[in-house]
Amino acid sequence: ENAIIHDWMHLRGDVPELMKSCGLSFDTLYYPPNTRYITDTVFTLESEHAGARRHASEICDLTLRTLLYRISRAVYDGEREVSRDSETVKRIKAFRTAMFSDVARQWTVSDMAAAASLSESRFYALYKDLFGISPTSDLIGARVEKARHCLQSGEYTVGKAAAEVGYNNVFHFIRQFKAVTGKTPGEFIPKSGTGKK
Repeated sequence: ENAIIHDWMHLRGDVPELMKSCGLSFDTLYYPPNTRYITDTVFTLESEHAGARRHASEICDLTLRTLLYRISRAVYDGEREVSRDSETVKRIKAFRTAMFSDVARQWTVSDMAAAASLSESRFYALYKDLFGISPTSDLIGARVEKARHCLQSGEYTVGKAAAEVGYNNVFHFIRQFKAVTGKTPGEFIPKSGTGKK
């Protein structure tokens, strides 16, 4: 939607080696088709560098590597920019807010697309382009986060937390919860919690 604000930056260190490790060649001009992320990434680099907070150097290093990897992937894997207009973006963002407010609802991609007034394929592509995650994975993450808060309150059993966020099958809930957090839901229930809601 907008032109790149940051069109250059100065890097110190072994830049040719860093670029090589990311699959890029030094002194080569690249034309990634999708450039929206570049300005935000460089802003993060500037903020971390200027702020001189704890771990700023490490965050700058990781952020720069991420930028270079994304450029490499875009150039060599043929990543293409998904065209979008501001009105469509607003609808998708409004839908995401509504979905996060009603995570217990049994959303299908068809329901999601209809709520944003888009075809399923267009909705899916735009959602993933905007948020970097599929709508279904985003919903699962939101459900797990809400369930985690319920469990940490000490007021919910695993079964009640699962039902609260829309799972009819507790075992399916436990599998998805563990896949997202790396822990079982029971590990989030405080020892002193009653687990009785």
